[in-house]
Amino acid sequence: MYKNHRDKGTTLIEILVAITIIGIVFVAIFAIFRMVIQSSAISEARTTATGLANQQMEMIHNLPYNDIATTSGWPQGDIPSTKTEVLNNITFTINTNVNYVDNPFDDTVPIDTLGADYKKVKVEVSWDKFYSGTPVILHTDISSRGIEETEQPGGVLYIKVFDANNQPVAGANIQVVNNDLSLNFSDTTNNAGERVFYALTPDSGANYEILVTKGGYTTDYTSEITPEMPDPDNPHRSIFEGQVETASFTIDIVSSLTINTQDDSDPPSSLANIPLTITGERRLGLGSENELVPRNKFEGQQTDGSGQLTLSNIEWDSYNITEEDANYDIAEINPPNPTNVAPNENLTTILTLVSHAAHTLRVVVSDNNDNPLADTSVRLYGNGFDETKQTSAVGQVFFTPLQQATYNLEITKSGYISFSDTSEVEEQTVREVVMATQS
Repeated sequence: MYKNHRDKGTTLIEILVAITIIGIVFVAIFAIFRMVIQSSAISEARTTATGLANQQMEMIHNLPYNDIATTSGWPQGDIPSTKTEVLNNITFTINTNVNYVDNPFDDTVPIDTLGADYKKVKVEVSWDKFYSGTPVILHTDISSRGIEETEQPGGVLYIKVFDANNQPVAGANIQVVNNDLSLNFSDTTNNAGERVFYALTPDSGANYEILVTKGGYTTDYTSEITPEMPDPDNPHRSIFEGQVETASFTIDIVSSLTINTQDDSDPPSSLANIPLTITGERRLGLGSENELVPRNKFEGQQTDGSGQLTLSNIEWDSYNITEEDANYDIAEINPPNPTNVAPNENLTTILTLVSHAAHTLRVVVSDNNDNPLADTSVRLYGNGFDETKQTSAVGQVFFTPLQQATYNLEITKSGYISFSDTSEVEEQTVREVVMATQS
């Protein structure tokens, strides 16, 4: 006789299916339970944060008007700009911001130089556990019981921050320091790229230092008047009673410049450990001998073992690159000096170097739009020398070795008016020529 095992097998499958279904149900229930617990915890944290914000705001309301000021903002006082409290193993961060407000009812800066009409207080509370989401934020306006314009004397500092295209930069951090008055406070620009500080303590000694920063952006600042730079373009500021002092700053997204050094072989080989100086054309001001003081100058730089140097987080500027190795001369720079680095740009420049000679001439040829002219005939002759070369793809030719003397220079290209002139050659001379098109 045969025994039938079918019923037993079917029962086992049913058991496995049942276990699977029960497992799925338990996982779903656990997920829902966990979500409910987390939602409850977030709600409890938000309730606690709201209580802390109300407590902070109530404390501020009970202070005398002149004491409503924070440790790192302006007006400056004893209320901590940032403090933390730990409740139920959750760390709550309480940020307090106090600003003067200029009411347009009686005009605004610059017409109304006593712009501290009332104070706007912002309390923000966030927490570190669970998904905190949007922090709890409370706002209030507080006015003095008297006429505050007679109680809040001083001057006004009006700051504007723009990018390289003259567009306002919102959220830029402005730090103001006056060591003589023991002042150090900061705040951020609004959507118009502006921040106005009212009722500042007067100081005619140009001691208000201003620093403007933003994450991922360049930095701008005021400069001290010194014997080395008696005429800065943007000096530290003075504040006078009842007057408005305006200061403008320009910042933009940082860039990088990579410089590769190579020889003139075909194909070229990298040249390692070449010392370089990179100098920007933007300036801080005028020096003691009326010379330009550059904002950006990188000295003591050197390419690495692969012939490469990268300058990171630099300002947009027009950079002139010079090599400081006495054994080499620059035969070509691609792109030509100055190397124009735009905001948020990663630019690469190639320096082609040849053996040093006492006197050389590099000719850079471009059109009226500053575009390099390739395949242009350049003839240099005189003093027993006569050589004609075609410009490279970046509009350059290099003549070496030469004497310290005056040479004749002739440049021709189809479609352009021929150029003819003399050229004084002494040491490493660079001659830039702009070719005019034929009408």
